[in-house]
Amino acid sequence: MGKPGAPLTLAALTALAVMLTACGGDDGGGAAGDSTTSAAPETTTTEDPRKALEGEVVAAYEASWTDFIEAGDPPSPDAEFLGDHMSGDALKVTRDALRRYEAEGVVLRGTFEVDAMVRELGDDRAVVDDCGLDLLELVIPSSGAVAEGHDDQRDGFVAELTLDGGSWKVITLTDEDEVCA
Repeated sequence: MGKPGAPLTLAALTALAVMLTACGGDDGGGAAGDSTTSAAPETTTTEDPRKALEGEVVAAYEASWTDFIEAGDPPSPDAEFLGDHMSGDALKVTRDALRRYEAEGVVLRGTFEVDAMVRELGDDRAVVDDCGLDLLELVIPSSGAVAEGHDDQRDGFVAELTLDGGSWKVITLTDEDEVCA
């Protein structure tokens, strides 16, 4: 389960749709032989399971960025929610960066626009290529002055995710400019 107010994952939305469909049913409105009532043919759509899984992976990757940004203002390296979408090296590197920001007296503000694509997908491991637009800045909160700005250039990243306790989590994040080539 994610943070309160966090968007539902594709899997949760799919499960909700299945539950709502299953709860529907015959309202008993038409009597047998009633020529004024006709039943519409039942149509079903099946979603490609791989596409659904890819959606979950990309959503978890994007949520890891959202968590990082949220934990950056003010810097909160020990925020428990960081572990919702990150673990391993990615969580350590994120916490270390937030500790540096805290020591330097800066906060992280702005956005990161994800443009991710799943390159590899297994039962419990995935690799995502992202050519994201980094609009993040380090800001001195007392004055609002930008200590480190952004360059309006897309940045390439490769993220490895693993399925951990039923949730996808980023375990490594590597700069890879070739992703945007």
